Amino acid sequence: MWALTAEEASACLKQGQPELVLVREAMAAEVLSYARSLEYPPSVMVLLEPDGWANRQGYLKLGASALAQSSGRERILEGVSELTGRTFPDHIRVPFTEFVDVHCADASHLAETVDMSSTGMGLRYLPNAEIGVAVRVQFESLDPPLSLPAMVIRRSPEVVGLRFLELGSDVQARLNHLVDVQTARFPPPEMPEGLTVDLAGTFTMELFECGTFDLDGDRKFKTLLSNAVLEGQEARDEWPRWLVNLESKLTALERRDFAKDPLTHPASAAVDLRIMLARTRAEEPYTFPTPQIVQQVLDFSRLLEDFEGAPDADLADITRLRGQLLRAVYGDLSKKGPKGPQAHAA
Repeated sequence: MWALTAEEASACLKQGQPELVLVREAMAAEVLSYARSLEYPPSVMVLLEPDGWANRQGYLKLGASALAQSSGRERILEGVSELTGRTFPDHIRVPFTEFVDVHCADASHLAETVDMSSTGMGLRYLPNAEIGVAVRVQFESLDPPLSLPAMVIRRSPEVVGLRFLELGSDVQARLNHLVDVQTARFPPPEMPEGLTVDLAGTFTMELFECGTFDLDGDRKFKTLLSNAVLEGQEARDEWPRWLVNLESKLTALERRDFAKDPLTHPASAAVDLRIMLARTRAEEPYTFPTPQIVQQVLDFSRLLEDFEGAPDADLADITRLRGQLLRAVYGDLSKKGPKGPQAHAA
């Protein structure tokens, strides 16, 4: 989901129940306030403007789980990895089970590790761990023991997320070795070469099965989608797999729009654009996406803003549409664990 207004963001939180929200400073106070009112508040990462670091304590008091400069791509990916357990190529998280001593200011606790990366780890059985609290993690079972200073940056009913603080070069090297050993035991899936990617980020052979599609083909694909939505046609045997996948991810807003005549709602234009993106990815996998396509998607996404006062369900669908368009262009950059949550941007 990609929300461009506070109203859309609140609809996302209400309808989508995200587990992670990325929000720029302009909407941070409103989003944090609304998130705190939910029965199960999501983790919220505030993306700071160049002069926003001075406001960090205020955002933490409002309930922010993590902070990062809006221009700091590496830190943002690192934060998303730490807050969600998602693995990125530069921020590998691996399963890691070990009992460790965690020393807080007033007590020590025996906790169980869940996963670990070179920048942080997840722990179970760490009671009353408040975000922002400094701790020290002691690996007594290692020879010699390893001691890591860290800060609590994520808290859920079951798992507490820690970010390691400044580590010496020798300590960092030992930590990296631990992660490398676990990565060898649990290697991330390889990215196959020469295959195309469908809209879910999974790999298929559609390029070789379906050949080349032209604009007339795009209209044909939209007719297939329309007939399937309006008439409930079940046969999908002759459909390319990316079209089957696209149909499964149509929003309620898009499905309702197929019943309108003529099709003038922006949701109809969004379907046209999504078909074009999927076809072009299959047709030109090694040059997709071009800068022109990226700009077209961004411009169209920004146009989907004129829905003030619309029902929450429609506002949430608009944010889902933007998210689907971005995923169609960029794919899924992360690898999600068995229980990995979805991230939402505000």
